[in-house]
Amino acid sequence: MSLVYRAVLTPAGVQAYCVPVVGEHAAENWTATWHGIEDVTEQLIKLEYYQFYVSPLARRGRAAPTPHTQYLRT
Repeated sequence: MSLVYRAVLTPAGVQAYCVPVVGEHAAENWTATWHGIEDVTEQLIKLEYYQFYVSPLARRGRAAPTPHTQYLRT
């Protein structure tokens, strides 16, 4: 998500940073529970989706319209 925030907010002069949160799941113990594995897998899938689908479309200026906005065009 950091890539998306930076791509959107940097042109507006806003700096976005990714900072790890110390809590129940950490780099040392995320594999200890199914929930930790699920969280990491979900984030990896989102990262790959944005990196290989959304970013190339945005660079070409061809981001796909969402279903709600495509009907608003006149």
